[in-house]
This record gives sequence, C-alpha cells and structure tokens, in this order.
Amino acid sequence: MTGALELEIRNDATEIEVEIDFMGERVLTGALGDAVQAAIDAYLAAHPPTAGKNGVTFTPRVSSDGTLSWENNGGLANPTPISLKGMQGESGKSAYAYAKEGGYSGSEAAFAKQLAEGYALPDYVEAEADAVAASVQETRTGKSLTLVTLADVHLNAETSVETRSSLRMAGQGISALRKRMGVDAAVVLGDLSASDGRYTADMVKADWRAVKEAWSDALHGLVTAWVPGNHEINYGALRDRTMTENEIYAFVGANGTGLLRDPDFPEKNYGFTDFPDQRIRVIFLNTADALSEYPSTDGAKANSEFVGSEQLAWLAGVALDFSEKRDAERWGIVFCSHHPLSYGGDAKIGRAMRIVEAYRDGTAGSITYTSDRVHTVEYDFTKGARAEIICNFCGHSHNFGYGYMRYSAETDPWLLRICTPCINVGRENEHATNADLASLGEFDANGAPVYWRKTVGTREGTSFTVNTIDREHRMIYSYAFGAGPDRAIPYAGAAEVRYSVTNVLSGCTSSNPAETVREGSSYTASLTENDGYTLTDVTVTMGGADVTASVYANGVITVPSVTGVLVITATATETVTPPSYTNRIPLSTDTDGSVYHGTGYATATRLNSSGAAVSGGLTTTGFIPCKVGDVIRLHNVNLCKTAANYAGGSFRICFYDSSKAYRIMAQSNSEALDPVKTLSAVFDSDGYLSEFTVNAFSSTLDWSEIAYFRFCCDGIDESSIVTVNQPIA
Repeated sequence: MTGALELEIRNDATEIEVEIDFMGERVLTGALGDAVQAAIDAYLAAHPPTAGKNGVTFTPRVSSDGTLSWENNGGLANPTPISLKGMQGESGKSAYAYAKEGGYSGSEAAFAKQLAEGYALPDYVEAEADAVAASVQETRTGKSLTLVTLADVHLNAETSVETRSSLRMAGQGISALRKRMGVDAAVVLGDLSASDGRYTADMVKADWRAVKEAWSDALHGLVTAWVPGNHEINYGALRDRTMTENEIYAFVGANGTGLLRDPDFPEKNYGFTDFPDQRIRVIFLNTADALSEYPSTDGAKANSEFVGSEQLAWLAGVALDFSEKRDAERWGIVFCSHHPLSYGGDAKIGRAMRIVEAYRDGTAGSITYTSDRVHTVEYDFTKGARAEIICNFCGHSHNFGYGYMRYSAETDPWLLRICTPCINVGRENEHATNADLASLGEFDANGAPVYWRKTVGTREGTSFTVNTIDREHRMIYSYAFGAGPDRAIPYAGAAEVRYSVTNVLSGCTSSNPAETVREGSSYTASLTENDGYTLTDVTVTMGGADVTASVYANGVITVPSVTGVLVITATATETVTPPSYTNRIPLSTDTDGSVYHGTGYATATRLNSSGAAVSGGLTTTGFIPCKVGDVIRLHNVNLCKTAANYAGGSFRICFYDSSKAYRIMAQSNSEALDPVKTLSAVFDSDGYLSEFTVNAFSSTLDWSEIAYFRFCCDGIDESSIVTVNQPIA
C-alpha cells in the first residue's frame, strides 16, 4: 500500500509549526505519528529553531512490505526507515479448519463453494438431504402439498450436547432440502423444552430461544406454524414456574408466519392457513390450552392436555366454515396438533374430536362441561357443503405410528392419525412399552417394540418427516429425514355423505339407535314387539322410495348399501287373546232379565239390608247365577276387607233364589256374617277381595234354593272381572 504524506515545517524564532496530511486527511496519532515525531525530533536536534526562510518538505513512502521511508526537498538527511507491521503474531485457524472440527468432511473446494452459496453443512446432512429430496420428487405431483413436520425437541432433557446436535441437524436438514426442492409449509408440533420440575421459567425460555435460533434461517420465508405441547406449560411445583398464555405466544406461537389466527384470542396459539392450489386447509390446534380455564399451577398440570371453549367455538364456527368457498366439497382438511385429537377422551382433547366427527356427519349439537365455570359450545354443520377430512399430523408419542381414531364408541375408527417422531437424540418410541399408550407405539410382526435409533454425527442424528399429500391418488407419503422409515399411507378421506335415520315406532323398539348412517355402508336393525303386542305393519323408505320388500323380513331390516335418507315406520298392535273365562259382570241382569243398567253394574247405588238396590255412594252389580260350592273370582273390583273404606260400611254380598227374591247376605260390618268366616274369602296383597266360595254358612236356609248373588263395593269399571268357577288368566 502506498500513499502521499505532506509534511510542512515552518520554523521561526520562537516555535516550529508542523502540519501533516496523509491522503487528504490530517494524521495526529498512531504508529505513523510516532514515526513522524521521531523524524521531527531528529531534525530539531540537527537544526535548532532560528528565524529564517520557509522550511523543507518531507514526503514519506510506504513500501509493499510495510516499510516507511522519507524524502525531502531540502537536501537534508532523512529519518531511518522503519517497519509499520509490528511484531509477528501466532497463525490463526481457517474457517475450513473450524468446519472440519464441527463435523464437516467435504473438501476445501466444496466448502468454499458452499460458503459462496451462503451455507456450509456436514456431508452426512447433504447426503441425507439428497436421498430424501429424491424420494419426494419421485412421488409428488404438481398438485401435492409438501409439509415438513417437526416434534418433541425436549431440549436439554438428556445431555445438552447431543440434544442440541439433533436440534441443529434438523435445521440444517431443512435448509438443505429447500436448496433441492420446494416446501409449502412447516409445522413445529410442540414440546420444545423438557420443562419439567427441574426448570425455572427463565430456563424454559432459554430453551425456546435456542430452538428458534437453530431453525430461524432454515424456516425463513416459509409458511410456518408453531403449536404448543404439554411441556410448553411449565407445570413445576412452584407457582413462579407457570407460564402465561402471552409468554408462550411470544416465545413459541409468534414464530409462525402466514397463519389466520383467532382475532379475539391470538395468544392462544391456534389458527389455519389455506393452500388454494391444492385446495387444502391446514388447521393448527393448541392441545395444551389449559391456562385460561385452569390458571393455578396444579390445575394446569392436571389438565396439560386440554382444548378450551374459545378454541372449540373457533374450530366449529371459523376453522370448519367453508361457506366462502364455491367449491367447498372439493377442499380437504389437515389437522396439526401436538396430541392426537382423540387423546384423553371427552374430558380433555376428545371434545375437539367430537366437533370434527360432527362436522364429518353434518350434525348439530352442543358440548357442555365444567372447569373454572360451566362452558357450553354449540355447533351446527347441517347446512352447506363440507370439505373432506384427510388426516391429523401429531407428535407427543415419539414414534412413527399411524392408524385410525374416533370419538364415539358407536362408530368405527375413521380419522387417520400420523405421528411425527421425536427429534431428541435420546428418546424414541417409549410409548410402545407403556401399557396405557400401547396403541400409539410401533411393533413388529411378533409384537416386539420397534425402535429407530439416532446417532450423533451421522445421517441418523435426528428425526423429522417430510410429508406430501397427493389428493389425486389419495396417498400420503411421509419420508423420514434421519432415523426412521418412509411411509406410504393411503387415506379414504372423511368427507362422507351421511344420511339421517328416522324411526317412527309404535308398540315396538329398534336394536339400532343410530341417527345417521354413512353413504355406501350397510344398515341393520331388529324390531322387537312390546309385551302383548304383535308387529302388524312395517315400511322402509330410502331416499323417498319404498324398499320394504327388498330389505325387510321377519322383524329384521337389512340394507346392504345406504344411498339415501332412511325412514322406518313400524306398528305393533296389542294382541287380543280371547279369554278362557266368562266375565259375569257385563252379563249380570236386572229382575226382568235384561242386562242390569245396560253395563251389568250401576254407580251411586248400594244394597240395603233387604238386598235391594237403593241410592248410595257405592257401585252395585246385577244378578249373577251361582249355586252352593261355586268359587267366585274377582279382578279390579274395589271390594275392600276393611269396612272403614266404604261409605256407611255397607260392603255386602247378597244371595237370592231363582225368582231373585232376597234370602241372606254376608257383610263387612257384621262379625257373624264376615265373608272371611262365612265365604272363605281371599284378599290380595292390597286388601281387596279376589276370591270367595258360596258356602252353606246358615243352617236355617235351604241352600238348594240359592240361584243368584250380587254385591255392592267401592268401584267397578270396564276392566273389572267376575268369574264363576273359572280362573282369571
């Protein structure tokens, strides 16, 4: 490096003025200033100041090796040349050397090329990215949606070096993939920190910062959602370990980009985004949504798997509303959440599954539960077209399992659950050996747990998935980046058409309580008559057409494939069996032989002491034929054993001869004529007369003359029965 430095010294009788300019700027200090000062000192020693003419101009020169020398226009001696470099320091390491120490094993030329392109990655990351990108490109089409899912970092849960290594490799992997292929979106499925009882809030936040820093460049410019997991609720034993919703949003949810959130509760960390080209809506749910309803530390811990009422209402009323889509029935829905949506049943996350299942079925209803207060969420999916439900990507289970789940035990499992593996290098598939969660694990053909081990510094140093959703062929391809298997998963979709089932039943019941049935599925029901009834008429219509002849026989309805609304109308009528006895009440006669009072009994009458029917507060029968030894049976006749139950105590049974002339009686208020003694009367458990025998209880009477009896009691109606020598059955 060379440059011109102008030095002017003006010497008069009292002082020397020095002005130094280098490259147009004044130089006052530093190594160069010291050198100049040395030159000045040497000059002054040789030339003491005296009054005289203008001084000599010294011009410095700096050589390429850093040596400073001088020239002057006055023929004076120049200062001794000096070096401006200073003392030799130790040699430093190159960037390539540092990269090699960090695991890079490529050539220096390859490293330089990668630096020029803006990144430098270990060769095992490059190799894995090459393989995964090639697999994705083989199966995806122009209409496929490519979604990266990452879950369960559990930062510092195990040794921090290894945990951070798997975290860092995941970010490197995404960067490498994006250099090779297009990615539509990424979802971070929660549990970023271990955050158990060992942690303070600041420690958890530090973990969150570390995850964001490790992945921020890799996810930059990409539609991204960060949803909380149960470990995002720092539920340690101390109150100061509890995070607020706003803190979790600031450190986790706010990292997301390109999402439509609930404007009323943005801090609750749920939302959705649409991909119009693929006609897919991806809905991101917060399954650790407990803090607003369980604000205490213990409450949050006990309910760390939870979906609150605000989120449920948003899911039902906003996220699942496709009314603005003209082609709603052509859209698909993908759910992303830390826990699978059926987790914990109706007491926890399963309430969200209940709404999703109601959406599938096109039904309306409400959910009511109690937490901090009584919450009610209503939903109505009975109107308008509905999108199909594709699947639920989730984390939490630390494996590659997939299968089907449901809300109602009355329906077959139907919603496809695809698990994203645990990124953490120290954890994998532990749920396969947990009896409570065995269904979430992976097992081989012999029932043994399957593990996908991670090894730091290799292509298997982390685990996340790259998923392509091919709606045209109804396939989901899920490729493991790092340790784990690639999965090709067909899906049936759940934009099912369901038809209502209406039962109009009289005198019978159906064995099938379902109110809806899936299009194309079978429907079977058995009709059972109520006791004493017989099926007399059954009609089945489907889609308004009568299909009875083809689907009904012998009390069983069997529809092989439902194609429309089912209406089942069945009537069973009461079975009328001719009695094996003769009821004598409606046949009892008056003195002239006609049916007494037209019905065989008369109200507001009683029998007096002469056996004649007179006005009174009881009910009296006509004459009923009998003879000594006959057994009389009674049913639904209010003839009580206790006289106090009758007005005037006039319960009487009177006997008559063939001309219907009164001869003798038994009555309740006479000990001598008590029916129990005189007629061997039998009373039921309620104290009413059910049977008596015509006995010759008086020796003064010729009982061969007895031809009729009649009685008065507290009540007779159309259901009352009296038989002579015939059981009532």
